Amino acid sequence: MNKSRSRGARYDIVQAQNLSILGEPHMKFNISYQRAVVGNDIEVQIDAEGDELIVSVDYVLDGFDLDGDDLSDAPVVSFHRTLSHVGDAGPGKRHKLTVGAHGKPGEPTKNASRVWTDLI
Repeated sequence: MNKSRSRGARYDIVQAQNLSILGEPHMKFNISYQRAVVGNDIEVQIDAEGDELIVSVDYVLDGFDLDGDDLSDAPVVSFHRTLSHVGDAGPGKRHKLTVGAHGKPGEPTKNASRVWTDLI
């Protein structure tokens, strides 16, 4: 596990503990990436806790909206998606992916971001 990934995991645990103290439900995000021949392959895992549901998910990579997922017909508590060959890639190129998980109507959107730089 690389060092930046460890920092993200610790942050998620602290965030979860803070929200639990306040009595608010939360969602856990795991975002990983790998350089592909073209673009990047990105794995997104979202797990809801308590009575949370995932109704839709949206993605913004480097300022561009990617196709989202509408789960309103059958909301879920755990969601996984692979985004294959997305975005541009190149040595030293910096990326930012923001994932938004939308729950039941009236509940705030939960967001997570991952930032990385292509090495090669």
